[in-house]
Amino acid sequence: MVFGEQFHIEIRKPSDPWDTTVNVDKWFSDVEILLRKVGNTVSGKALLQAVLDSKFWVAIEPLNWNECNAHGGATKHIRNNRTFGGIVKFDPMVFAKGSSCYKSRLGGKYSHGGLADEVLFHEMIHALRGSVVHDKTPLGGGLWRYADTEEFFAVVLTNIYISEKGKDGSGLRGGERGKIPLEPYFANSLCFFASSTQILPLLREFKTKHEKLFADLAKVKSAFNPIKAMVDHPKTVEQITNAAATIANERGAEKHQKWLDQKRVTEVKATSSAMAAQEQKAIEETLKSIANATPQQMANKLGSLGSEAFDIAQKLGRSAGLGAFAGSK
Repeated sequence: MVFGEQFHIEIRKPSDPWDTTVNVDKWFSDVEILLRKVGNTVSGKALLQAVLDSKFWVAIEPLNWNECNAHGGATKHIRNNRTFGGIVKFDPMVFAKGSSCYKSRLGGKYSHGGLADEVLFHEMIHALRGSVVHDKTPLGGGLWRYADTEEFFAVVLTNIYISEKGKDGSGLRGGERGKIPLEPYFANSLCFFASSTQILPLLREFKTKHEKLFADLAKVKSAFNPIKAMVDHPKTVEQITNAAATIANERGAEKHQKWLDQKRVTEVKATSSAMAAQEQKAIEETLKSIANATPQQMANKLGSLGSEAFDIAQKLGRSAGLGAFAGSK
């Protein structure tokens, strides 16, 4: 049995291997390895168990288009007697260090939560939530960078996983809008509640929908774990949430966060434009070399296969009464 299937997770190869952007066998193997990596942590095992407990299956499929992203959410279908409630569209190579996506998104600078296993964990949260409940509500104030409630849950829970990984993690993510770092002051389990008055109510809501997952995550011993802080220090969390400094931050944070995000977007656009210009130049040089090349030069570039094609073209030219094939200028 494939590792994920014991938790009702199906790594699904595309029916048409030509209709995808991935090497199918390598993609399957890479995803299997990442699932095992996730499952080797307390937080990851809790997530996989939550999928199993949901009674629904989650499908993981490759992207069938070129995109520097991944997706997770709800689905409703039955396949091979399996009832699916969630789906993840994901390609590990998109998040590989040095890839074009990594470079275009300024991965060296905005890479928190951006390792392939961390992205998979994040999207699995969306798939789980989609199979059970999906209540996306826009967020503002101190949580503006999280965009909406579903992204807030996915980012915060993935941060617990990242924190549990320790030095092997990419660093705590500060929101959904770009893989920016969570401010050091808020990267503490208790201090995180000082970043917004909305956090405690949201995590309480999560507990009502995912009581067992909430309890399992509360057992994760890591530097960042606001769920554990809620269980171990309920009065302190309440006091921090209602503190004057927290209320003040809630009022002023959104403007500052929008300014920082605009700065990030400008940097990413500039990098993408530079990469596009470089790629266009390479295309033009390639077209120029092809336009100016003789058939013999093309054959030399292609090696033995090209030489064979060149010989066939010469014979066809002679048999058609066209004279010697124009092999040179």
